[in-house]
Amino acid sequence: MNLPITFKDFKDNPVSAMTFILVIAVAFLFLQLQNSQNDRIKSQDENIERLEKEIEDYKSEIREYKEDIDKVKEELMKCIELNN
Repeated sequence: MNLPITFKDFKDNPVSAMTFILVIAVAFLFLQLQNSQNDRIKSQDENIERLEKEIEDYKSEIREYKEDIDKVKEELMKCIELNN
């Protein structure tokens, strides 16, 4: 495998060689950061979907409770009318 920079190049021009190596390192770190962010975004999207489903379930339960409260209210009103 031939490297893009040989030891002779490094010896002749060490600043350019180090700059090249640093550019490669920064590019690698940038790609790692991008992959990490994409993974986090995917994970957060899954969490959001799960939470939205939970919210819908809770809304459904609240509707059921409201219906039950309305029924109890009607029964209570009937009882009050019968006592008067």
